[in-house]
Amino acid sequence: MSTVQVITAPTDWPAVISAIVTGVAAAGGILGGAWQAARARRDATADLKRSLDASATNLEKGISAEDKRAMREQKMRIYAAFQGTVDTVIDAAGQRPDELGQAQAAMHKALAEVVLVAPTAVGDLASTVSESAISSTKKNVDPHGAIARNRDMNRFRDQLYQAMRADLGTDGSQPAHAVDHA
Repeated sequence: MSTVQVITAPTDWPAVISAIVTGVAAAGGILGGAWQAARARRDATADLKRSLDASATNLEKGISAEDKRAMREQKMRIYAAFQGTVDTVIDAAGQRPDELGQAQAAMHKALAEVVLVAPTAVGDLASTVSESAISSTKKNVDPHGAIARNRDMNRFRDQLYQAMRADLGTDGSQPAHAVDHA
């Protein structure tokens, strides 16, 4: 039989402990690095989300502001067109009946647009101005009554201009029309 000789040497405990400590430190470093990377990823994701949310909010505000500006410009065009058609009706009063009829039809179309986009108070005043303009163009009335109706219409128009300006957020101190159609 053969015998195996085992050489037993004393255990070098400092080397074993050193190897264990080195392994534990390496494992700790790997785990710490992984934890730091996960934390950095989580923080970066949170930062990106906050940044995207802020960008989305700014975009929504920008779009909302642009929509409001576009609506204001559209209202301004509609309001101006209506006021212009009122002048056309008044100016057409002395013209042929078909010209007056065309002017009144244009005013009614413009009035419908005002009523569609304006607050109720502005639409109601525009209707009053429209009725007053038509009333002021009627023939066979005494001149004093016509003058009084024109003054009433101009007062209503001044109120309408102020209401339109208030709706548009512009200065409402003086009406843009200073023409007295009396």
